[in-house]
Amino acid sequence: MMMSGSFYIAKYRDPGSQGEDSHFICEEMHTIGVADGVGGWQMRGVDARIYARQLMNNSLLATLTQTHPHNRIDPMKVLDEAFAKTKAAGSLTACVITLHEDMLHAVNMGDSAFMVIRQGAAVYRSPIQQRSFNFPYQLGSCDKPPQAQVMKVAVEAGDVIVAGTDGLFDNLSETQILESVVYNELET
Repeated sequence: MMMSGSFYIAKYRDPGSQGEDSHFICEEMHTIGVADGVGGWQMRGVDARIYARQLMNNSLLATLTQTHPHNRIDPMKVLDEAFAKTKAAGSLTACVITLHEDMLHAVNMGDSAFMVIRQGAAVYRSPIQQRSFNFPYQLGSCDKPPQAQVMKVAVEAGDVIVAGTDGLFDNLSETQILESVVYNELET
């Protein structure tokens, strides 16, 4: 079983803003995704939020309509189908994760990422794809879904999965993330 939730902290201090980030949660198919629109598109007059939201909405639709034996979702197929249907201008980093029994199946493009936390300790952190400092792979204008990393990670009951964009992983250390998870587990 997978229980999911989400939380945004906007970087622009606009209470209604989610910045360029977007996500989807499909509890019935045990699948989640996060995306971070590349803000550099603003110099070209393009709102990076639109591309991220369109791709995450298309990811949810691909998850719900994917025909796969035993209701197993293939995150690469989700990302590929969502990418093909996203028509807005822009690019982004993205991570799509699905749970099949005791295994996470994930696909990651760029510097969005996820961690598996077990009993207060990080047991896995997905690698990022980066060409050079502050230049991650970007789904859209530069890179295509086949260039994304595909991962399988064993999980156990009680594990906590933290998925996020670089807004999370660049601004909080692993220790701060672990402390937050442990604190929130104690509160519930």
